Amino acid sequence: MSAATDRSDRPGWRLDLPTTRGGLQATADDVLTVNDVATLLQLSPRTVAEYGARGVLPSVKIGRHRRFSRRQLEALVGGQHR
Repeated sequence: MSAATDRSDRPGWRLDLPTTRGGLQATADDVLTVNDVATLLQLSPRTVAEYGARGVLPSVKIGRHRRFSRRQLEALVGGQHR
């Protein structure tokens, strides 16, 4: 992997989802779509997608779809109010 495609140094480059011994255990409530995040943050879906692509909001891209971790977003928003 080249330095141009390696994103491991970017914060939020992967979703931080709860895991158990058996593997990944995420419910539909743990993983949010662009539209879900747009509704929660009262932003346009286009803005949310752009923030996700730029790394402003932690997300991952799965195929053509961007997904967000509810826990990471709550931590991000909660940290801004302190």
